[in-house]
This record gives sequence, structure tokens and C-alpha cells, in this order.
Amino acid sequence: MRVHVAAGVLCCLALAWSSVACGKDRHVAKLIQALGDNRGEVKREAAESLGDLGPAAKAAIPALVEALKDAVPEVRLAAAESLWDIDCHVEGVVPVLVELLATREPKQAEGPTESEVDAWEIAEQAADLLGKIGPEAKPAVPALIAALKHSDSRLRGAAADALGQIGPDAAASIPALVALLGDQAPPRMYAVHGVAEVGTCAELALLGMGPEASAAVVPLLGEKDRNVRVRAFWILAKGGAMARPHVPRLIEALKDPDGEVRQAAAEVLGELALDPEISVPALVEVLKDPDHSLRYYACRSLGKFHAAAATAVPALIGALDDPSPGVRAAAADVLGQIGAPARAAVPALARRAADEDFFGIFYQDSPFQYVGDHAAAALGTLGPLAREAVPALAELVRRRSRSGEQAIRALGSIGPEARSAVPALLGVVSSEAAAAEALGRIDPENGETKKALLAALSASDGEVRLSAARALRRCGPQPSAVPSELVKGLEAPEPDNRVMTALAVLEIEPAHPAAMRTLVRALEERRVGERWDEEVAKTLSSIGRHARPVIPILCEDLKSRDGDARRLAAERLASLGPEAESAIAALVASLDDPDTLWGFRGKAVEALARIGRAAVPSLVAALGHEDVRVRSAAAEALGAIGPDAAAATGPLAEALKETRPSVRAAAAAALGKLGPDAASASAALRALLTDEYSAVRRSAKAALEAIRKPAAPGSAPP
Repeated sequence: MRVHVAAGVLCCLALAWSSVACGKDRHVAKLIQALGDNRGEVKREAAESLGDLGPAAKAAIPALVEALKDAVPEVRLAAAESLWDIDCHVEGVVPVLVELLATREPKQAEGPTESEVDAWEIAEQAADLLGKIGPEAKPAVPALIAALKHSDSRLRGAAADALGQIGPDAAASIPALVALLGDQAPPRMYAVHGVAEVGTCAELALLGMGPEASAAVVPLLGEKDRNVRVRAFWILAKGGAMARPHVPRLIEALKDPDGEVRQAAAEVLGELALDPEISVPALVEVLKDPDHSLRYYACRSLGKFHAAAATAVPALIGALDDPSPGVRAAAADVLGQIGAPARAAVPALARRAADEDFFGIFYQDSPFQYVGDHAAAALGTLGPLAREAVPALAELVRRRSRSGEQAIRALGSIGPEARSAVPALLGVVSSEAAAAEALGRIDPENGETKKALLAALSASDGEVRLSAARALRRCGPQPSAVPSELVKGLEAPEPDNRVMTALAVLEIEPAHPAAMRTLVRALEERRVGERWDEEVAKTLSSIGRHARPVIPILCEDLKSRDGDARRLAAERLASLGPEAESAIAALVASLDDPDTLWGFRGKAVEALARIGRAAVPSLVAALGHEDVRVRSAAAEALGAIGPDAAAATGPLAEALKETRPSVRAAAAAALGKLGPDAASASAALRALLTDEYSAVRRSAKAALEAIRKPAAPGSAPP
């Protein structure tokens, strides 16, 4: 519900602006004035427009707080939404949303009136916003529980979703949510999240409420309603060890006549990975089921037992010949996950590595397209134990099989035991980037290897050039000068090729001016996309202080309106570690980023943590920032730095007195990561063991346990 102020009014305002900054202030002032209008529609539009401005409209917070008292429900909702957009922790929002949730059931037998439907829509939006607020919306739990019983399915779904986002602090809603597991009515969010039933909303909410919710669904494990039963299985899976007594019931469900029940039971047994002595044989038995999808999920669940599924190896070797390509691929994956106990499967995996049946289309989470890719990858996971497969893998490389790339990677993982495959790898090193890396791992001292890698620096493919440059680092002394053919690649017409060439040159000569200029220009022009970001990060990390010219560009990108660009900039700064010290101020300033879609704040925190001790003073100062998001992120970053941030113990202990539970929880968690050095905060942490918010209690308890661990022999306990 975002309707902007009339275009004509905005145009008039735009003409009056003398500068961008001044114009924005005047715009906010005009909108604040509009909040005092007598017309409800004008006030609503003004509130929504202020929300569109985000943190830039902080001057409007007092007026919006006043608008929370407006007689018009739509205005109150718009004010609450905008306060969330401007500063997600303003006082007074939750009580207003609770009021908006209180809607009546239809008075007329023939159905709700138009005004009642409008009130339900407002209540639904109020529930959505309470969900966004999360654990700090705990006071709304009773009202949300009441909304679970409303006749409007859209409101029931929104209330369930909100309770799930509040999490364990909404544990009082567990019985009401359990009662909704069979609700087949469609919620509004169907179009947004693909959730078809209110019962699914209830399931998703219960999944985040921990062991208490798992215990509550135990009586439903034998429910006749298939949907309720399957949902109960998945909620039980979140109970961890407490679900152990119910493993036999899940095993029994593997024989249920309903295929969906059998599949859910098989998947949940893997999620729990409990009692392998009875779970593994039961899943092995499912490998005989006529349903290929069930055999596939049984394989995947066996993989989650890892080495504890060793007794399943003979059956899994047999599954490599299953008529379904999905089952064959899954069996190969599991044999790799089992590890050393699956050594007997090497000959069968080597044979299956030539399997060119297409697999990727069947299951979206498959990382490869062909069955042979999975078998070769499993051999790579086994490493030197798979040396018996080297001839078969080398043949796949020579034949340029569809699974050839994974065969190359497997040979690299096998290492020196794969020396007999060097001729095959030398034959493809100029066209396969993975071959250069494999040669560097298998036989870096071989003169032929080094000669081939030097030749690959002139390959037409920039990715091959980069891989060869990195492999040469394993082969002893670097070339005395960057080959001229490689430098020519900096002028390639294709942007990707230029970037890859620049990275290759920098791997050999970190201070190469032309290569650094090419990389800097590509970053400035945003020509380095996510596809190559990992490669850029690797090279920036390896060249250390020589990467400093890119830091100003990355700091500018932290201010970009593009969330993806901000995230990539933070990731690249993180790859520089302590060399990114000059970016501290920009990273701290970016911690108030309101966009959660790209996970940017977490990346900024990671970058500050990798910078380390030098970032501590700025992060301590940020603990006093006016924005609660910044305070929470600063505490998180200090914790990520660990014992090197011991000087922050006092400020973090002060942060435990914060009014915001998110900051208290973050500060407590950070003190725990400081370890015994934070012993002086023990008393303050003990005071939080009775905090009203579960996240705070958990963080305080974990911190006290971490602080009590002895740092060194003879050290005094806190």
C-alpha cells in the first residue's frame, strides 16, 4: 500500500528545490505538514511517501508517531509502516498494530460487509508488519493468537506467518498453530510465497519454535489426515535428539500406503540422523521401493548419516545401476559423503563416471547435469583413496567426455597418486581451466607441467590463463617477467577476458600497473559481475597490500543503490582482511543499511571482523549510534573479531542494559566470543538469564559458558 503524493505537487516541490540536500529537507517538511491535513487520504499518502524516503525522513518520526493516534485506521497503518521503513525500532508501533488486529467477525449471515473486509485487509497488513518486526513484537502474541481463529483465512495465514517470525518468544501460540495444521483454506501469501494452505503457514511457523513445538506434534504422528501427518513429521525433525523415541514410528511410516507419507518419513529420518543401527537398514530397504523418487530421497537421507551409513555401501553400489538417473546420481553422492568406509565403491564409481545420462532437470538442487559428474565428484571427495580410478578418469579427460571437467577436478583431488594422468591433463590444459589447477596439485615439480602452464598463459580463454597463473605459484619460482602474450590479453575486446587476464597478471606480478588499472576500471564500470566475483576475491586476497588501489572504489560501492553491488563490495573488502583498514569508516557507516534482501549487513560485519583489531575503536563508538541496526551489527562485528576485541568488554557490558532486545542479545553473544577475557561482564550477563526475551536468555547463557572455559593453565575462573 504505497501511493505517492500527487505528481503535480511533487513537480512544484521539485522546481522549488535549490539543491538535492535542501530539496529533500523541504520535501520532508511538506510531507510532515500534510500529516496535519483534515483529509484522511492526504495524511495516508503523506505517511506512505515519508516511508518511501526511508532513513532520510528521520525528521518526520515525531509527526508519524503522533499519526499513530489518528482516528482513521488506514492512516495509523501507513504511519506504522513508514516508521518501520525509516527506523525499524521506533517505540509505539506495536501497540497500534495490535489495535488494528482487533477485527470483528461478520455480523450478517450472508457474509461480511465492505467495511468489514477493509478492516480485515488492514489487520492482515498489520500482522505482516508485526512479522517484519520479529521478536520485538512479542507483546502482540496474544492478539495474533486470537487472529488465528478468525474466519478470514488470509488473516489466519498472516497471523501464523507473523508468529513464526517472532519465533520462540511466541511459544504460547504453539497449541493454536498445531490446531491449524489441517487448515486447507488459501492464505493471501499464496501468490507471494507459493504457500497454498493456511496449514502450511502454521507448519512454517512451528518449524522455528524449537523442541517445544516438536513435542506438541507427537500426538499427530499417527493422524489420518496425510497433510497433518507429513507436517508433523517435519516439525518433529526440528526437535533433534528429543525425537529419538519416535524414530521407530518414522521407520514404520516408510511402509505407509501413501507415497507422500513414505517420502516425508524417509527425508525426516535423514534430517534427524539418529539411531543409525535401525535407521540405516530401514532406509536401505527403501532402495527396493518401486517408486524412483522415494529411492532417490532414501539415498539422500543415507548421506546425512555420513560414515555411520557404512553398512549401506553394498546397497549403494547396487544403486549405481538403478534404472533412474536420479537414483544413480544420488547413490554416487552418498558414497562420497560416507568417505573412507566407501572405498570398495571406487571401481563402480569409476565405471559410472562415464554415465552421460542427463540428471539436472529432474531435481533442481543438483549441482551437476550428468550422472557421470556425480560419480566423478564422489571419487574426488574420496581423494587418494580413489587412486584405482585414475586410468578411467584420465580416459574421460582424453575423450573430452561430458563429465570430463569433474574427472579433471577428481584427479586434482587425488593428488600425486594421479601422476599417470598428467599426459591426459597436458592435452587439455590450454582449453580447460580445471586442468591447470589439477596439474599444479598433482606434479608441480615436473618440468613438462611448468612448461605447459607457461604456454597456457597465452590461451584464448581468460579463465584458463588465470588458472594457469595460480597453478604456477605451486610450481616454485615465478616467471622473471609476465609473458608479453599474457599482457596483450589486457586489451582483449571482451570485458570478461580483460578482467580474467588482469587477475592472471596480478597473480604473477602483484604490482603490475597495467593489470591493476584494468581491474580498477572494470570495478568502476561495474563490469565484474557475480560470476567472477569469487575469482576477484581470491586474487585480491593473494596480492595483499598491492590491492589497495581498489579500496576507494569498493568504499564508493558500499553507498550504491544496488543491493547486490553493496554486497559484492563488502565481500571484496572482506577478502582483503587487515589490508582494508582504510575502509573501516565506510563499512561502519554502511551498517544502517535497511535492505535485508541481499544480506549486506552480514557481509559488512564479516569485512570488519577480518580487518580485526584496527576496527575495534570504530565499532565501540558505533555501539552508541542512534540506529539500533548499527548498534546490533557493531556488537556482532566485535564478537566476530574475538579475543582481539577484548578492549570492548566494558562497552559491550554497558550494551547489555540496552532497551532493545536485539542489541542485548548481540552484545551478550559478542562477550561470549571474547571468551575468558570478558570475565568482568559475568555479573551483567547473569542478570540477563531471566530476560523476558528468549534470544537474550540464550545468548547470555552461552556467553557465560564460554567465559568459564579456562584460557590457560592456572588462570582464575571468572
